[in-house]
Amino acid sequence: MIAFILWREFRLSIAEISNFFQNSKLIFADREIAFFEWISNEEITSNFYKLGWSIKVIEIITEIQEEKNFPAESEKIISEKIDFETGKFCYAFAQYGMNSNIFMAWIKVKKELKKANFKNARFVNKDSNNVNAAVYKKEKLGTLTWIELNFIKAEDRLFLGKTIAYQDVDSYSARDFWKSRDMWIGMLPPKLAQMMINMTWNSWSAIYDPFCGLGTILIEALNSEYCNVYGSDLNEKMVEATQKNISFYLKESTKAEVFKQDSSQIEKVDFLKWTRNISIISEGYLGSIMTKWHVTEEKIDLERDALYKIYKWFFSGLKKIHFKWDIVICFPFWELKWKYIYFEEVYRLLRDLGFDTKKLLPDNLEFRETRSWSLLYHRPGQQVWREIFKLKLN
Repeated sequence: MIAFILWREFRLSIAEISNFFQNSKLIFADREIAFFEWISNEEITSNFYKLGWSIKVIEIITEIQEEKNFPAESEKIISEKIDFETGKFCYAFAQYGMNSNIFMAWIKVKKELKKANFKNARFVNKDSNNVNAAVYKKEKLGTLTWIELNFIKAEDRLFLGKTIAYQDVDSYSARDFWKSRDMWIGMLPPKLAQMMINMTWNSWSAIYDPFCGLGTILIEALNSEYCNVYGSDLNEKMVEATQKNISFYLKESTKAEVFKQDSSQIEKVDFLKWTRNISIISEGYLGSIMTKWHVTEEKIDLERDALYKIYKWFFSGLKKIHFKWDIVICFPFWELKWKYIYFEEVYRLLRDLGFDTKKLLPDNLEFRETRSWSLLYHRPGQQVWREIFKLKLN
């Protein structure tokens, strides 16, 4: 059994895992952790860098009957990993779902190892907090003689597991470093781009982003070694920026094409008519950047009218060419005075044109999508939020 530690928008995490590992089975999930069966360690180690919305992955080693048994079970696992010639070993502990801090249990393990003459076994935790991704990477906790053990309480059951993958935060910083930027356009978070790609990754041979902006969707697709990507934008500067940004990730086996295109004339994009299994994955156009000092209901209404016209032509064009592959796209919604204003016009447009919204979460999950079958993403302090849909023409 495998456990995933989830990000703040935990529904996005669960949706990504379920759609990426399509043969997996969800056993249990809450806002912090999700347990899955039928995912192998090899699948995790080979593919974890492609996932955007999981903090780390834990292989469950054993179920424990009582909390007081954690130290003895931990000592047994650690002693099996120690290099007996040098006694060198590095270990850390983490806990999830526990009602009380069990830091003293960690200290007990440390003392017992010293008693057993493993004086070179180094305890990484500096205090009662879990180590973060940077410490995990620095201390090489996933290597042969280094380990992070996790104490987990899920409902009324106790588990002990070891970390087998932790998100590499440095890799995101490195990718952002090379990007051309435009603060007036805004930036799609790379992790969100990965999550959107993974909603439909095994059903396509190519992806197309018709609102490519700075090219984040294409960059993340190329970084995940998906070979055929297309992007377009009405803004010539964005086309040039995307071409520059993706150039760092191109390989001989890669086919990438970025061009200027008005999304209201999407039916003129020839390859959409003949390319099989091509998915449209896009942040879409979210409208003008708004700040809390300037946003008003009147401005939001004007924005909705303008956006409706864009999407009416866009989806009408896709229907005209009978585009039958998956679409994963964001639509905006707005926060104003602690109230959410949704882009309801686009819901009606999709229904009228015959686009179905597809389910994103497993059936046996307690938590649900919104009433419109979407999932929501926001950053604190922002006025324009994202509503994520998976669509298909019926």
